[in-house]
Amino acid sequence: DSIRFDAELSMKGLPSMGVIVYDDTGSLNEIKTGQYAVFTGKLRSASVRYGERYDYYHTKGQFLTINVEQCGTIEGEASLPILKALRNSLIERIDSVFSANHAVFMRALMTGDKDTFYDDLSLYTDMSRAGLMHIVAVSGMHISILMSFLCIFLGRSRPGSIACIVIIWIFVLMTGASPSAVRAGIMNSFLLMAVIFGRESDV
Repeated sequence: DSIRFDAELSMKGLPSMGVIVYDDTGSLNEIKTGQYAVFTGKLRSASVRYGERYDYYHTKGQFLTINVEQCGTIEGEASLPILKALRNSLIERIDSVFSANHAVFMRALMTGDKDTFYDDLSLYTDMSRAGLMHIVAVSGMHISILMSFLCIFLGRSRPGSIACIVIIWIFVLMTGASPSAVRAGIMNSFLLMAVIFGRESDV
């Protein structure tokens, strides 16, 4: 089975560097966050994709891709922060509920995980041509929909608004805290704080 995961490349005398690892050998399928992978591979620049310049990975601090050429080994104990564990749990649930084609889109829509989305060239191209790429960027639309559902279930009371703010920021951090998500989180938090402090809440 082929897998892809993000990692940090450690080299003696040099600072760690973000890399993307592609493994077709199946030897690293069980790797978890916090563990080390030891293998022989081929390095390539992450700035070129399908023969054209591609800067998306650079914005995430990833400058190289590595293709595993010989079976690797996994070392160390796995350690998974709570928010990342929550995100991975949601991704696993999405993968189990939706078909492979739909799961790629739903992962980007619900968790902000666009790695597999960008790897699906036909889906990426279709979304770009339709002008719908903003849907998979976690932003005000996602936060507002989340807040609306939370307000329905928790109510517009002071305790409900406090709980809503906490859940919104858990979602913002879980999805990677992109600038658009942080901006939406701040604006919706101010809206909810009006209820907490007994002020007028004007959407």
